[in-house]
Amino acid sequence: MARKPTIEQVKRLVRRQGIPAPPAVEPVVVEVRTHGAISFTPCEPAVPYALGCILIEWTFGIPYQDVPAFHQFLADNEAFIRQMVEKVDGVRYLGTYWSIGYQYHYRTFWSYDSESAIEALKDAIRMSPNLSEAITQLRSYWSKDPSRSEFKYQPASLITAKKLEDYTKENPVVGMGLVAPVQARKRPRTKK
Repeated sequence: MARKPTIEQVKRLVRRQGIPAPPAVEPVVVEVRTHGAISFTPCEPAVPYALGCILIEWTFGIPYQDVPAFHQFLADNEAFIRQMVEKVDGVRYLGTYWSIGYQYHYRTFWSYDSESAIEALKDAIRMSPNLSEAITQLRSYWSKDPSRSEFKYQPASLITAKKLEDYTKENPVVGMGLVAPVQARKRPRTKK
């Protein structure tokens, strides 16, 4: 049978715990950590089976009420963007696509033959106010989405074992996912 504590026993127990600290506000020290990234590998010679040496993807969503205006923007500007970008050696605008599935979103793809082609496109954008305005408007749709992302791809065949080894030494936490998997344990068979 359990004893019922008296009020005096409860008071003594509370006093034994001490007086709690008064409420306080302290600044939060924020620590920003960035993940490592394998640097781009030069595409010499060119990789004929791939979309390019470097592929960049912008993924973003647009509020439903803004979808018609965005589609109209693409209808009015996408051909112009492609024509202007094709004048830059080693750069291609591959288009903006609507991905329809569980949640709809858009993906814009850019293809580059080299890192210097990326710099060349930046120069072309600075030199052409119309191209700058069109790409700025396209990028503004991307930047309005708090869940937006940007991915950079390179053909996997260009990433050598030596480059991966160097990368895992520099970034051991990220590199853990690149090591060979441990042999799976064999489970005993159960009788049926």
